[in-house]
Amino acid sequence: MVTNWLNRASRNPSVYAFTVVDMSEKIQIDDSIKSYLGEQTLIQYRSLEWLKKRYGNESSTVLCEYLRNNVFPSTTNQITKNVRQGDFGEILTTLVVEEFKNLKVPISKLRYKFNKDRSVFCTDLISHNQGNTITDITYYEVKTRITYSDDIGVKAYEGLLKDEKKPNESIADFLDRYYFDQAEIYSAAGDVTKANEYYSIAKQFGDLVKNPTNFNRRFEIIIIMETSKFKEDILTQLNSLSLQLSPLEVTVVLVDNLSNLVSEVFTKAEKVAESQVLTTSPSPKNIPV
Repeated sequence: MVTNWLNRASRNPSVYAFTVVDMSEKIQIDDSIKSYLGEQTLIQYRSLEWLKKRYGNESSTVLCEYLRNNVFPSTTNQITKNVRQGDFGEILTTLVVEEFKNLKVPISKLRYKFNKDRSVFCTDLISHNQGNTITDITYYEVKTRITYSDDIGVKAYEGLLKDEKKPNESIADFLDRYYFDQAEIYSAAGDVTKANEYYSIAKQFGDLVKNPTNFNRRFEIIIIMETSKFKEDILTQLNSLSLQLSPLEVTVVLVDNLSNLVSEVFTKAEKVAESQVLTTSPSPKNIPV
């Protein structure tokens, strides 16, 4: 769906020490795309089936209060607004990676937040190739901005480099344990086929933890920005660094009225929850935001 909304074009050749990809809106975003983004936002935070089990028989008010109080970052102050904006950036990045590059993002990281009003501390995103055997891994740092600062790219790179220098693969380690635990559950239930499938997935992430250099590893910075605020100086500043990560790609996603879009998408996420989670159609209600 985002391929209907956004263009993607590589700068070839790049004048920088890294690859640059430009993305911009090829059409003005319409209600169907906003609804799709709302649905994907909801799914990134919670499983629809889980929501149906827990809240399917509740009222619209109870469901929306749960989402606001326990799931979505609040808008009560600038810090939490920034968290919401950053979460949106990670969600949009996931869709871009999956739909434009046909890569797999193996975890909906936002589902595992303990504090909805804080960012998750680790690599923003990883992806890998499709298929049963993981060979290629990409690490992402995502910056979502509605104001200009020429060091956005520099800070994103420093975040990637900091994670790269850590003596562990935090997301891969979590996925190894997660899939192993799932395999154990299937094994205990007597589903050997499913158990072996999950043991195999767990082992591959375990191999990534122990031997990351055995994989083809790439690094990508995603800058999602208000169209009118972007300046090329962001890339120039990044290029002035002595870059240690390679291959490095920088994708610039320019969106008009980004702040309004973030707000609208979270509103759409609630509407999607009402229509897909509740067992009966919700009656019209004015629920204060």
